[in-house]
Amino acid sequence: MHISPEGLLKCSDAELEQAANDREGLQDLFESIWEKVRPLYAGQPKSLQSAEGLSLAHLALRLAAHAQNDRLWIEAWHMMARALSAWMGALLNAGRYSEALDTARAAEKWFKQNHDEIGLARLCHNIGNVYHRTDDHAKAYEYYLKAYEIFQQAGDQNALAHSCLNLGNALADIDQFE
Repeated sequence: MHISPEGLLKCSDAELEQAANDREGLQDLFESIWEKVRPLYAGQPKSLQSAEGLSLAHLALRLAAHAQNDRLWIEAWHMMARALSAWMGALLNAGRYSEALDTARAAEKWFKQNHDEIGLARLCHNIGNVYHRTDDHAKAYEYYLKAYEIFQQAGDQNALAHSCLNLGNALADIDQFE
């Protein structure tokens, strides 16, 4: 049974279970779900695509559970964390700050448990942005600093430059250049 990620969103429970039992097709399906989820994480989040990515990640979790496949279960949780991070960004852009922070907590937990430091650092940038927009600049600084430290350890110069900009802005907002 070949099914696209878009088709997966319209599946009945019985069709979902059938897809989970197709071992060969299941890996292909996971790869096509990743094609939908990865760009959300790397690029500017858009609410419609982020919501779809979150729905697909949720379905990937259901597929992995039906298939009783530990490797796919871990992969599906990775998709979920990335989709949550993108959804958090969409909520941030929509001004839904409280919801963005709630979503960020779930993603943050996954990134920490699974030692995804770069994912955590990117999320920290977004959390810092929420606090910046809500005028809690000290808290924004705290999250920007977490991101900076992780990116410095990883040697990611582009992300480090972005972190320095965020840190400078936060310090300017709280009048503490030291």
